[in-house]
Amino acid sequence: MRSVTHVTLEHHGDDEFVVNAWVGDKLMNDRMLTASEISCREGRSVYHNTGWGVGGLAPFFPMIGHASNDSMFSRASDGTLVVEDQGVITGVALVFPMAFKVQDWSRFPRTSPVSTGL
Repeated sequence: MRSVTHVTLEHHGDDEFVVNAWVGDKLMNDRMLTASEISCREGRSVYHNTGWGVGGLAPFFPMIGHASNDSMFSRASDGTLVVEDQGVITGVALVFPMAFKVQDWSRFPRTSPVSTGL
C-alpha cells in the first residue's frame, strides 16, 4: 500500500467540505465532513469517529469490539498540514479481552490545486 503524498480540501457550502487523500496525482480516498462533525480542541480541528465492529484476523479468530478515533488537524508554522490520529480499540477475540491504543502523526506540504488536477 502506498502512502498518501498530500491532501486537499474542497468547500461545499458553508458547513460541508471534502477531504481528498492523494498518492501523486491519483485520488485514493475522499470523505465528506460537515461542520457538526468537527470540533475544536487545544486550537486544533478535531474529527471524532466511533463505532462497533465484527471481524477478525482470520476466519478462525473472530473479534468483536468498539473503536474510537480522533483525527486532529493543525497548521505548522511553515504552512504544512499536521494530522495526529489517536485511536482506541477495545473488544474480545474468541474469549480473550483485548485493548489497543494507536497514535500516528502525518505532515502534508502545501500544494496548489493545479498539481492535483482540481
